[in-house]
Amino acid sequence: MFKKIVSMFMGASVLMLPFAFTMPAVAVTTTWDVTGEYVIAVDYEGTDYLHDLSLTQDEDGDLTGNGGSPAGSNVYTWDLTSGMVVGNAIDFLADYTATPDAVTPQTTMHVVGTIAEDGTMSGTWTDNYNGGDRSGSWTSTEGNASPAGSLAAEDFGVVNYDTGLGTLKGYSAGFGLTDATFSGAQSVIVKLFAGDTLLQTNTGTEKIGDEIIGNQISSPFDVSGDFDYVTDGYWTNARESEYGQSVPATKVVATVILENGKTVTAENTNLSGDPTTIYPDPVTATTTVKVTVEKFVNGTMATAASADNSDFPMYSTWDAENIGAGAGNYVLSETNTTPYQAVTADMTMGADYSTKEKVNGSVVGAQCETGEPYALKGYTTGDTRAAAIAATPTMTEPSFTNLQTNKYVIVWNTDCSNPSGEIGGEVVGSDGVLEVTSIEMIDTSATANGTFTDGWEYVFHITAPSSEEDISMKFSDWLRTEGSGTIPVANNMRISSAQADNGGATILLTAANVYSTPALRMDEDLDPVMAGRQVEITVEVAVPAGTPNGSYTTSYGVQSN
Repeated sequence: MFKKIVSMFMGASVLMLPFAFTMPAVAVTTTWDVTGEYVIAVDYEGTDYLHDLSLTQDEDGDLTGNGGSPAGSNVYTWDLTSGMVVGNAIDFLADYTATPDAVTPQTTMHVVGTIAEDGTMSGTWTDNYNGGDRSGSWTSTEGNASPAGSLAAEDFGVVNYDTGLGTLKGYSAGFGLTDATFSGAQSVIVKLFAGDTLLQTNTGTEKIGDEIIGNQISSPFDVSGDFDYVTDGYWTNARESEYGQSVPATKVVATVILENGKTVTAENTNLSGDPTTIYPDPVTATTTVKVTVEKFVNGTMATAASADNSDFPMYSTWDAENIGAGAGNYVLSETNTTPYQAVTADMTMGADYSTKEKVNGSVVGAQCETGEPYALKGYTTGDTRAAAIAATPTMTEPSFTNLQTNKYVIVWNTDCSNPSGEIGGEVVGSDGVLEVTSIEMIDTSATANGTFTDGWEYVFHITAPSSEEDISMKFSDWLRTEGSGTIPVANNMRISSAQADNGGATILLTAANVYSTPALRMDEDLDPVMAGRQVEITVEVAVPAGTPNGSYTTSYGVQSN
């Protein structure tokens, strides 16, 4: 069952490869199946003569069959001697078998045509009736060809191994196409079931059909591993409440809409392997909880350097069965066991806990205008550190009652000593995949003196379509998040790229929300192995003299053509 895995990883040891494994494409060119009964109108010298036509097409596209006229009561009959369907083209030869005038001398008819999107057919014909040379056109009037292609189940088994994108501890299901490939597939959906209960659904991304062009595919269903579907990029995975963690999967069903519009399905109930080996390890019951509090400055975890060795005063209250009720002060500082992180003592489940930062003191103010070196931007909470970091800050002080799980609190501060900037935005692509894969913050603290040297600097890591060389960017004016204050884009921002043909020269932005001109014309690729063109664009911002201290935000757009 691992044959497709081996075929993908051979000779590619330095790459993290997709989990939409594909075998080498086979020579499948037939996209229509004309097997069926037809009536065709054969035009000769302006008159249509209706013929019956019966066709059978094999998996290679070869044709057999017969026909005759007039339709419904054949007098003249003929048999196909050869024929082929390739793509949307049909071509066959037929010898007349009756009447005598069409047999002696032997009349051979040559028919060629095209299959339309609705399955109707039309084309031209020639024959040598009575030693002559006749020709005309033909059109099907009854019967329709159907899109070719079928899907079959292959392997379906329990797996547990490191993929390079995390451990896949769950199931793998393989399927294969006949008379078709995944090239240009409109939709690929694979569902995992326990009986009739849906466990997980994998929906193929646009990469399947663009990059997966063979006739075999494998779909992963992670149960208790940490397989990274997002980085893999080939499947969007949706899980039901019970996604196989305590019940065995018994069935997998794939539904594919091919490029020609035909829908094909396949089901596999022949599971190999022991599902109990991929269930999560039993969770040890816990009777205590704790709260972790962390300090973030200008969007990142504080360090002694970024926080200038400052001690941030905090206050908390608690009420737990094991430690009683109380209140007290503590600090988030560089001297914490983990710098700028505090962790409560273990508290009995059901405990109450609250915390807040002390503002309007000597370290933190409610906003930068009050004169303290830092301003409180808000709090976020979550069951995990990642969830707390991803949440939207609020000025509501964290307060937990009846704690049943561990919690995380992030205290967000703005450095008021220098203006700081944060960027968010969107991507607009005209053709193909355009993506900002990451934004590297080189310098997010600036001196307000109007120079790019002392301003902010960011590096955008971008994947652009290989066929689109020109890249432009636009930004909105920077707005201060606390109080009034604006940094105009015009003449205060510029972009450049070492991969552009202008040799790294900068392009000055002269207006907000307007794409930069001229565009950066990219003639290099930082990673030719990866799909698309990999480039880096440096964005620089000069902060005008007199700009109020504080945190500023903007939004961006990226365009390729």
